[in-house]
Amino acid sequence: MGAVTWQLSRASFVDPLTSMMALVSLALLMEFKINATWLVLGGACLFAAFPVAYATLLPAVRAGRKIVTPGPSCTLMLRTEYPELVPAPEAREVADAVMDLSDFVLQQARAKKLPKPQAGAVGKVAYHVACHNRVQNFGYRGRDLLKWAGGDVTLVDRCCGMDGTWGMKSEFFAESLKVAEGAARRVESAEPEVVSSDCPLAGLQLRQKTGRPSYHPIRILHAAYAGEPLRSQKIEEP
Repeated sequence: MGAVTWQLSRASFVDPLTSMMALVSLALLMEFKINATWLVLGGACLFAAFPVAYATLLPAVRAGRKIVTPGPSCTLMLRTEYPELVPAPEAREVADAVMDLSDFVLQQARAKKLPKPQAGAVGKVAYHVACHNRVQNFGYRGRDLLKWAGGDVTLVDRCCGMDGTWGMKSEFFAESLKVAEGAARRVESAEPEVVSSDCPLAGLQLRQKTGRPSYHPIRILHAAYAGEPLRSQKIEEP
């Protein structure tokens, strides 16, 4: 998410107007700390620069490349939301080339372009389905990738309660953990060696609720290839 934001931001400051809006957003962020203000103004800033941002990606797309995003929220924004903000054929052309990272790697695996890791390296996995993954209806690619790699995967299809920045705010934090109880119970009942989610916020919430660190499927696959399997041992908070 940070990488996508950085690339789009570099393409956003294209004139005095967008630069001024960015400075105003920064001032409000510093004054009011984390809230939705910076998202609203930042969105307005990006809206003004979307055609430029897409123009930077379009040549690569027309050269036959895919735009690979690290998580389901990034994928959803680039594939669905941005083309609605910029209803141009070029925007749709770029959006159609966007792929989620787990989906991209799974396709390479199914095309026999990747070797399978050593048997047992992935282990027993509790895989949490992110809400932005579910809403896109392209399947549970992270789960399928871990299964392809030899993992014994249990699907955890329950809300983690984070809901963007809602669960980060002090006034809602306790409530967000209550919402996460169902997902946490599913994780624990799976008795996993490792916990996984494509969404880093969901992983953070599950760690706060269960004490087990969560890893992106690609990190688990990478560690399995290296012969150093990741494990989600419980971390006792002081």
